[in-house]
Amino acid sequence: MKHRKTKDSDKETTITAEEYAQILKNAAETAQVAEQTGSKYDIDKAAYYAQLAKDAAAKVHEKNEKTRIKKLLQLLRKTHKFLKMLLPKFTSSLK
Repeated sequence: MKHRKTKDSDKETTITAEEYAQILKNAAETAQVAEQTGSKYDIDKAAYYAQLAKDAAAKVHEKNEKTRIKKLLQLLRKTHKFLKMLLPKFTSSLK
């Protein structure tokens, strides 16, 4: 993930709720594909997006309204659910 810089300083900017929601959506979709295919590539890709979502969570701008945060939490729960379903497949493919 590229970090955007502000014009006046070298400090990183925070991401918007919409950007975070898109990252979570990508993570959920990738996890769903990995669940369907079971391929190591798709599982690794889902794990990458899950980590990206986790990293992005730390950068979400705190000024967002409560409703946006609730939507983000719903997306995060959905992603978590998919990843929990993938975990047994991933660990069994490592054996």
